[in-house]
Amino acid sequence: MTNKRVGSIIITKNNKPLGIITDKDLRTKIATGFMSINHSVDKIMSSPVITFPENITVAEAQIAMIKHKITHLCITKDGTPNSELKGVLSEHDIVVIRENNASVLVKEIKRATTTQQLQHIRKRAHEVLKRYIAQHIPITFATRILSAINEIITQRIIDLAIKDMPTPPPTAFSWLTIGSQGREEQLLLTDQDNALVFKDVSEEAYESTKSYFLKLSKIITNSLNTVGFEFCPAGMMASNPKWCLSLSEWDIQFKEWITKPDQDNLMLCTIFFDFEYVYGDKTLVNAWQKVFLNLLLLMIYF
Repeated sequence: MTNKRVGSIIITKNNKPLGIITDKDLRTKIATGFMSINHSVDKIMSSPVITFPENITVAEAQIAMIKHKITHLCITKDGTPNSELKGVLSEHDIVVIRENNASVLVKEIKRATTTQQLQHIRKRAHEVLKRYIAQHIPITFATRILSAINEIITQRIIDLAIKDMPTPPPTAFSWLTIGSQGREEQLLLTDQDNALVFKDVSEEAYESTKSYFLKLSKIITNSLNTVGFEFCPAGMMASNPKWCLSLSEWDIQFKEWITKPDQDNLMLCTIFFDFEYVYGDKTLVNAWQKVFLNLLLLMIYF
């Protein structure tokens, strides 16, 4: 890497990418003594690699790096790991091309330790958006970038909120966004629309578990408000007991909405069509989504 002045090396077999070693891997795994310099590369590399086709746009590449929290993309002939490697696209390449600092903001978000720092970063993200608009960059790209940044801010807020709690979460949970953030359509002004699902627990543990997640959600929604996400006027937030439920409770709630399709319930169903997993145990979200979709398939109203 030093001789070639590159920040990564792709490990291949028959010119198909197996893994990637970056300068960060060498710093965190070898320089720290965590792994021996005599280890084979398959012990050091990150695998599987994230791959995209040659016709990926710069905008799509930047979004992919932000979403996957990586700094390099492998470019292959058909966009899969099972085809010929054509090259590597790095975060630095994109910064040079676009001269924007969205990737820098993401790094700062990960290092932030207070909501005030995150508030400042989000204000700077708005400046990035304004520059995009002034440069006539497609609005779909701009909204997806800002939504990705907002998602990472939310993840960091949840990390900090959990640290503020006296104990770790009592069971697995997931944080979801719905509405405009779920559709990745957020711009400058937006309010909160979120929900929490937690794993079913015993009847004896239910009250304390629900209380824990309501307290956690209150910290999170207050922090989001401080950063710049206004409270939802309709109370569609995880700090509301109606939107902080166990998996089985969400099952009951969905059945209520779908089997009694009045105007309000239809509206709630359509809101939940647009959701995005943000944090926590993704298997809960998959189960949550499966329950919802299976119920919809049974109803002729939809």
